[in-house]
Amino acid sequence: MIEEFTKERQDEATFLTNLRNRELHTGDAALSLDSSVWLPRFTRVTTVVCEHLGLEPSDLLGAEIVQLGQQLVDDEDKRLEHEVKKRIEACAATFADLTDDLVSARRAAARPGDKGILDHVVECPACQSRVWPSLEAVRRTNERIESYGIYADVISVATGLSCQVCGLVLNGTAEIKSAGLPQQYTHEEEETFEERFLDTYEPDYGND
Repeated sequence: MIEEFTKERQDEATFLTNLRNRELHTGDAALSLDSSVWLPRFTRVTTVVCEHLGLEPSDLLGAEIVQLGQQLVDDEDKRLEHEVKKRIEACAATFADLTDDLVSARRAAARPGDKGILDHVVECPACQSRVWPSLEAVRRTNERIESYGIYADVISVATGLSCQVCGLVLNGTAEIKSAGLPQQYTHEEEETFEERFLDTYEPDYGND
């Protein structure tokens, strides 16, 4: 699995595939859309795949296409950063109007969501409260056997964030990045031998 191939990249690849399918089944030219619609998506997907394969996108597509695509990507990123910045500022203003008692109560009640992990806590960029990003596991690595079980490092990417104090909501890895927050996290998972080999595991009752 390619770590950088996030849900956003999957959605973009699906969009491009649908364009191709529409051309095959209807005869409509896939690239009849304005380049600002499809080329940024194509550039992001191509860049991730080429980096994984150790290739240069310009070697496959030509320098001119890559340059134009990257410019459109940069323009979209700047627009998103501006939008996220305004959202953070609005939530910071909301937070400033909260009473101290309400802030304390909300901070005390804040907990990780279903896709959050207690140890992976960040500071909300709007109110500096503790908040747990939603995480999606993308890869297991460094699997090892230790005394009482099997351990592995799980690499996850942040897919969203919802502050329970000021109400800031960030959707997707791109918005997490635009807010200046970490996108990747690693935690250790433990698995017992029984869990891994349950079907073939025979406990030792000391009858030998």
